Amino acid sequence: MEQLQQLEWNELRSRTWSLLRQRDHILRSKHTPLFQYLVRPSFADTWCIDIVQTGDVIGVYHTTWRLTHDLEAFSTAIERLKYPRPYDPTLESMQFDPKLLDIDSVLKRISKIRLPLKLTENRISLDGTSFEMQIGNGTNGILLQWQNQLPDEWRELSEIVESLNELASRFIKTVSKPVWL
Repeated sequence: MEQLQQLEWNELRSRTWSLLRQRDHILRSKHTPLFQYLVRPSFADTWCIDIVQTGDVIGVYHTTWRLTHDLEAFSTAIERLKYPRPYDPTLESMQFDPKLLDIDSVLKRISKIRLPLKLTENRISLDGTSFEMQIGNGTNGILLQWQNQLPDEWRELSEIVESLNELASRFIKTVSKPVWL
């Protein structure tokens, strides 16, 4: 990737992660964000699970940014000319059947978790997978971030993380027609 494409790619990556964190990919109506689990592998597609509430209805969404697809548009300066500017990320978003996830149980477990308010042992890594768990929304919620593996200080989250990873894995296997945004 050439320098100009690298700069534009970095901007797209930052912009896409911001869109996902703000839940712009699922803003279909007014809703209250309850929870988000965002997984950002270095060299694979980024995905997240969102739980939102609209009135009395709970919605659960699985969204994937097809990073591996979009990266092809930035491979060379010639290839980049074939695509619009600014480049829009390729997002797929599907609503889960809420019965696939015991939402009340997950939200209750999250509300009971007690984590120390101190820096965790650093696990600095340039490559690997970054994780984010957001409870509430970006303006008045809690955002936890970690790299590669859950910090020892946050082991209380491990059951929730494992169940979300398993749910995403099951969901990906059963999806037949994603909705391209």
